Amino acid sequence: MKNDEMRDRLLASLRKLAQNSPIDKITVRQISETAGVTTQTFYNYFPDKYELIQWAYRKRLDRLLDELLSHKIDFEGFLRGYLSNYKENARYIINAATNVKGQNSYVKESSLYFCSCIEKEVSKELEEDEIPLNYKLIIEMYVAGFSNLVLHWLDSEDIEMEDIIIALKESVPIKLKEVFIDKFTGKNNSSHNLHNYY
Repeated sequence: MKNDEMRDRLLASLRKLAQNSPIDKITVRQISETAGVTTQTFYNYFPDKYELIQWAYRKRLDRLLDELLSHKIDFEGFLRGYLSNYKENARYIINAATNVKGQNSYVKESSLYFCSCIEKEVSKELEEDEIPLNYKLIIEMYVAGFSNLVLHWLDSEDIEMEDIIIALKESVPIKLKEVFIDKFTGKNNSSHNLHNYY
């Protein structure tokens, strides 16, 4: 079995268990038994269940960002893919956000990874080795709002996905829009405009 196939199998096991139990109460032994493997097999792939949770998030985000960066999808397509996956796994995501806290916090760790991915692309666009602090803070602010809004949407029955997509598109800070988003919408973002909003 290929490495990712086993990881996906362990993730499916965790998601199945998370339908009825808080994730912080689920053990590696339960995940392994539900997947039909030994705990040693689990530990061959992940040091703990929290790394499994974050691996799943990183894999999904990396795939969507790769499609965005290669212009297979635009920013709206990225948002639609991100939200569709979350909606399909809403119960699991809410469980992770609610019950995985502290140093392994699902929201904190996934947000940090999301920020680091955007920072990497922004630093390339700015042609700087280290991203300026004001950009870093703007990215952190947007991702924090992004994460909270998505979780609010998952927990609500009154908000449509299209409304969330519009909100996430329209709330991108202008500095981030110029150096990251606009290059996926065909708008001009030449370097002489990059520092206009310091």
